[in-house]
Amino acid sequence: MSSRQRLLATGLLAAGAAAVALPLALVVRDLTRGPDALAGFGVYRILVLALGGALLARGADLGSADAWNHVRSWWAGSAEDRRARIGHTAGIVAQLVLLLLLIRTFEIENPAFWKLIAPLALGGCVIHHLTPPRHRLSMFLFLSLAAIWLVFDASDALWLIAVGVALVALCHLPIPFWARVAAVAVSAAALAAARVGRLPVPWSRAIWPILGSIFMFRMIVYLYDLRHEKVPATWQQRLAYFFLLPNVVFPLFPVVDYSAFRRTYYDAEDYRIYQRGIEWIFRGVLQLILYRVVYQYLVIPQGDVRTGVDIARFIVSNFLLYVRVSGQFHMIIGLLHLFGFHLPETHRKYFLASSFTDFWRRINIYWKDFMTKVIYYPVQFRLRRLGERPAMVLATLAVFVTTWALHSYQWFWLLGSFPVTITDTLFWGVLAGVLVVNSLHEARHGRKRTLGARTWTPRTLALQSLKVAATFVAISVLWSLWMSPTFADWVALWSVQRVALAPGKDALPLMLVGVVLATASTVPPGPGSARRLSGPAREPSFAWRVAISIASIAGILIVGQPSIAPRLGSRLGHTIASLRTSELNKADATQLQRGYYEDLMGVSRFNSQLWEAYMQRPPAEAWPKLDETDAVRPTNDFLKNEFVPNARLNFLGQVLTVNRWGMRDRDYERMKPPGVRRIALVGVSIDMGWGVGDEESYEALTEKRLNGDGVAGGRPAKSPVRYEILNFSIAAHTVAQHLLNLDRVLSFAPDVVMIPANGADASMMIDHVVERRAAGVPISIDTLRSAADAAGLAPAPSPEARKRLAAHQDELLQWLYVAIAKRVRERGALPVWYFVPVPNMVVSPEEIRKLSDRAAQAGFEVLDISDAYSGHDVAQLRLREFDRHPNVRGHQLLADRLYRALRDNPKILGAQPSGRVTIPPPADPSRN
Repeated sequence: MSSRQRLLATGLLAAGAAAVALPLALVVRDLTRGPDALAGFGVYRILVLALGGALLARGADLGSADAWNHVRSWWAGSAEDRRARIGHTAGIVAQLVLLLLLIRTFEIENPAFWKLIAPLALGGCVIHHLTPPRHRLSMFLFLSLAAIWLVFDASDALWLIAVGVALVALCHLPIPFWARVAAVAVSAAALAAARVGRLPVPWSRAIWPILGSIFMFRMIVYLYDLRHEKVPATWQQRLAYFFLLPNVVFPLFPVVDYSAFRRTYYDAEDYRIYQRGIEWIFRGVLQLILYRVVYQYLVIPQGDVRTGVDIARFIVSNFLLYVRVSGQFHMIIGLLHLFGFHLPETHRKYFLASSFTDFWRRINIYWKDFMTKVIYYPVQFRLRRLGERPAMVLATLAVFVTTWALHSYQWFWLLGSFPVTITDTLFWGVLAGVLVVNSLHEARHGRKRTLGARTWTPRTLALQSLKVAATFVAISVLWSLWMSPTFADWVALWSVQRVALAPGKDALPLMLVGVVLATASTVPPGPGSARRLSGPAREPSFAWRVAISIASIAGILIVGQPSIAPRLGSRLGHTIASLRTSELNKADATQLQRGYYEDLMGVSRFNSQLWEAYMQRPPAEAWPKLDETDAVRPTNDFLKNEFVPNARLNFLGQVLTVNRWGMRDRDYERMKPPGVRRIALVGVSIDMGWGVGDEESYEALTEKRLNGDGVAGGRPAKSPVRYEILNFSIAAHTVAQHLLNLDRVLSFAPDVVMIPANGADASMMIDHVVERRAAGVPISIDTLRSAADAAGLAPAPSPEARKRLAAHQDELLQWLYVAIAKRVRERGALPVWYFVPVPNMVVSPEEIRKLSDRAAQAGFEVLDISDAYSGHDVAQLRLREFDRHPNVRGHQLLADRLYRALRDNPKILGAQPSGRVTIPPPADPSRN
């Protein structure tokens, strides 16, 4: 070994040892402070540890002649080659940094991804590249296991890894292959029994969806390929195939083929693989942002379908929701590209399919390949004695029967139940039938294929566009069947269309025109009147691809900045701000549209423990619900609970005090004193002051400002009026409970009763009715009880009954508003309604306007404070990443806006103080 070689190797070993020692030393230091030190072994410590391992491996590797010759050849190359390699590296790193900023800015999917796994993956891929090639799979496996450690607590993470390794080990027992398959099947049956609670297990419910996602399909592929394996794999390859890094935060995962996983590993130039992965990640992010546009602005509940335009919007928007699956899959496979796995794409312009067969080939390509490999070809081979076409038909039917069964099997592992519904059966049956017909047609007439350039004439382009439009419409209609909770609901949708066709008769032509234009836009112009599709286009240079990618990512990133979006106009600024919101932070205002894939990806609905892990929520004892504390007691009736008078405790790090009347407020006399205008606030957790101190809620701050307390100069001396705002709000109460609580509120003789809303009021009210019926508690409001009975809401409510009830949630909410406003006015008080914006909960201006109009029609005086957070980054106004309640700063902004709205409405404040009080802008509290 030369002196230069020895010096470089020693330097790398020393740097690597220091990088490994640093995080370990921090752990040792933390262990002296408490037993939870390992929980603090976060993403950046892991990256430093991985970097140390990579440097150690590089240093040790330099002892070999081949490694040293590789280093020397790198420097011995031409200056142009060196500049190119440095440029490639710099371009890749720059894009990774921008991607990480983009993912964090738009809070893609959940905090576990954008806070932990994205930095781990995007930083880890650089370390992976620095690792010697023969150790890279080990580095990938280390990072994948570290991802599990980051998301779950230590016990769950270790159990998940241990069970996974045991399942892989079963596949390699020294027994016949059929016996190994049987052992895996028995283990799967035991785990299935544990999944439904028949067998006790030492881990929490949180890991079940991830354990199922890792093994439910990949184990089938693995056993199939293991039987046909010609070149044995290393243990790193086998474990890395199952423990794929992104899987821990994406329970719905593409079925990666084992042989493709091995075959494509660094099968091209590394920087080209990385660049393709970056482009796919960016494409996935864009699709997930597009999903938010569809979900927040296009999707409507089935109960709102009134016209032909509505039904077209309902059907098409529900099909477009699939773009979330496509976006997640693009991002997942793109992340794997960053570690050298040159896997094929998962979706290919499926909205532009020109037939059912073409749609099957384009959408979820990994699933199609999985079914072709393990079902279609084996069945067709065994049945070929019946003839080519009968074998093909039976093999196709076998594929769809298996697909139908395995989708329910997937549902079982992710959600814990095994649904078999009529709509599910009809969807897969119809799709199988039309695919068989398409396949027979292609077999009889041949499938048109072109090896060279294809010439498009206006006629062929028009025919192709019509085929695409027809396929899109047919798939959208069929998709609506799959998404419907029952066949009767789907039929009811079309009965609405029959009676309301005329107002929406232009919907279908507009949809067809849109699809035609989309199809035409994919065909590049050529010379003359014809259009030419010249086959594979020449790939642009790497530098050009990097430049375009950097410009595109930076453009979206800049537009998405909170300081930039408002300058683009109020409407566009609001829309862009809403797109920075994670789906888990939105109100479930469109629950009726949630179908197969939406339910599988709605972690907050199917596994609360996994949702808490993804949201990086602390243990329940550190962040309890209010009704789990001594401040609240059950009432055992439809009201459900109430504050305990004179309670005082520390709640979420803040003092929460309840007065003698059971209000979170200062103490008041029941009899209204002379010279006081009394306002009663009847709201929910935000209005109660969730997570802030007694004097920090917007209600307390507004009362102070109305009275001039804490303001320079104090209350104007000539004003004969003092204001009291009595806060009757309590967390998780709904408008239905407000109605029940109204007699108690009115006993304090308020002049004004304020009912705040937040956009989730209707769905919360439905949830409360369902929960009380499930608890066996009588529904004490006749209208709600009648609606629940009509929906078939039994003591063990079914999802279908809940959805039938929710179809009327707006009507029921309106009835409650009318009842509240009428009773308040009968007692001589003024009912007031206003909308309280919630940080990171998206409600469009149109929806707010609709809610305001309904409140006005019900008899309320309406205030508008929905712009309270305008010009502010709402992500900085929430209590925590996992808790969307406003923090102290958020309450200050709400108080400032509510004060101005009240000040400008003499009807509410009555006798006005002479002159207006100047309110200084609220200061940012240092602890927020």
